[in-house]
Amino acid sequence: SEERRDTSSQTSYVCGGRSAGARVACRTAIALNAVGVLGLAFPLHAPKKKNRRRDGELDEVLAAQIPLHVIQGEKDGFGTPDEFVGVDLTVIPGRGHELLRAKTDEHCTLLMESATRFLHQVIPNRK
Repeated sequence: SEERRDTSSQTSYVCGGRSAGARVACRTAIALNAVGVLGLAFPLHAPKKKNRRRDGELDEVLAAQIPLHVIQGEKDGFGTPDEFVGVDLTVIPGRGHELLRAKTDEHCTLLMESATRFLHQVIPNRK
């Protein structure tokens, strides 16, 4: 396994994306030696195809010991929160793959606070 670089004196990267972009963020994080990955509405499988999981990117990030946080809708047809194993997760109650219905959605604060908390954990001492 490849040893992780010391990034304390370098630019710190957190890769993130929504849906298929969350998969790309996982692959990119490994290539960039990112300090974290933030995935929104991560698609574990196609709707109604739970037997055809595609979570290899998550496994690779976890194996590389890169901190990972996923924000997932409680009713996401591409993967419900209970399908995630070993992943730090925030659940958006009552939402599906869309996570939020508008910028004024009542769950917007939960999503933003969760993402901000994760970023502060993986990039400490930033003002």
